[in-house]
Amino acid sequence: MKPFMDKNFLLSNETAQKLYFDYAANTPILDYHCHINPQEIYEDRQFENITQVWLGGDHYKWRFIRSCGVDESYITGNASDKEKFMEIIRKSGPYEAEEGCLSLTGTRKAKRWQSIKVQYQNEKFQIRFKTFTGW
Repeated sequence: MKPFMDKNFLLSNETAQKLYFDYAANTPILDYHCHINPQEIYEDRQFENITQVWLGGDHYKWRFIRSCGVDESYITGNASDKEKFMEIIRKSGPYEAEEGCLSLTGTRKAKRWQSIKVQYQNEKFQIRFKTFTGW
């Protein structure tokens, strides 16, 4: 019986296998739709952290994050790269706020929290925690 995920997984015919193994297999992976400046790709820029790669210059992600009610300081503002790339793991003290967004007309009600605890990775990929209160 043929293994499910052998070296030809997803290569359904001889042409696909020839194209992959003879041409594509040793080609570096390039993501032409990542919104990194093409000059930075050409120069093989070494980014300092995931925040610079993921958020730097990507106005589509900025617009989505804004629509989720995230404060601008955590998108393109002065918050540190570390603060821009955290995961909320605990929240308490819910309250209702009314907010607007430059990308959307009008305002909307939003649930916010008096205290949140976030988890993030530092520059050495070590997991860290921090609690924010008193908005």
